[in-house]
Amino acid sequence: MKRQQTPTKNGSERRPATVNRELENLSRMFTLAIDIGMVQTNPCQKVQSLSEDNERNRYLSEAEERRLLDVLQGRRKHLRSIVLIDLQTGLRKQELLSLRWQNVDFERDVIHVMNSRRERTKSGRSRSVPLTSIAREELLTLHKESGWSEYVFVNSKTFKPLTDVKKAFTSALRKAGIEDFHFHDLRHTCATRLGDRGASAFEIAQIMGWSDIRMAMRYTHATGDGIRRAMQLLTQTGVGNGKVVQLQNWTDTKIPTLNGNGQHALPVNA
Repeated sequence: MKRQQTPTKNGSERRPATVNRELENLSRMFTLAIDIGMVQTNPCQKVQSLSEDNERNRYLSEAEERRLLDVLQGRRKHLRSIVLIDLQTGLRKQELLSLRWQNVDFERDVIHVMNSRRERTKSGRSRSVPLTSIAREELLTLHKESGWSEYVFVNSKTFKPLTDVKKAFTSALRKAGIEDFHFHDLRHTCATRLGDRGASAFEIAQIMGWSDIRMAMRYTHATGDGIRRAMQLLTQTGVGNGKVVQLQNWTDTKIPTLNGNGQHALPVNA
């Protein structure tokens, strides 16, 4: 498709997903034009969408998290709570930055992510996200500082809600020596850690606000204890010298840890 071959305004490559969204918007315009009698057909219906391969599997390792939090001091201090709460709740950036105190329920320990006339969620549905002890502590601290405001995260100079943290976040990543990481990857990190700790795809989908459970399936991967347990069933018995032998209990086996790039340090045998 010619559109994909044209660069964006900043000179970067135009992604397939971007072209597909543009095509969808154009198709809706033609559909509306048909409804009011301006045109007879929708030419976009004959255009095949591009294959999208935007799935990222980048998440923050524990070592990277420590380095990132270490640099969130001084002029970057406001980012520390944002990062910690996002790692503990998995909220989308806009859901987090537009969070109102009235939607933080300290009695029930939940955040109500609302879909209303004032607020919009990507799924078009409201949901409640349970607060962890870390998220609750951070929010209580913030409430002492900005509880007077309607919004949880407020610009200390303008006293208006924060709208974006991209510049400060990118600067913090650079100082912490963390590469190929986006703010949205904090959400990936939350979902990955939920999967690692045994949360089901259904539970992850509920927390993250996905209507399609298939979105959550990629986080219930082989690092989860449940899947490890299932795979280790294969090692309970083995054939050696014509005899069935009992192998080492899997719970005594050391599981490879994460390396510094947020990837599992699994040995590769060619």
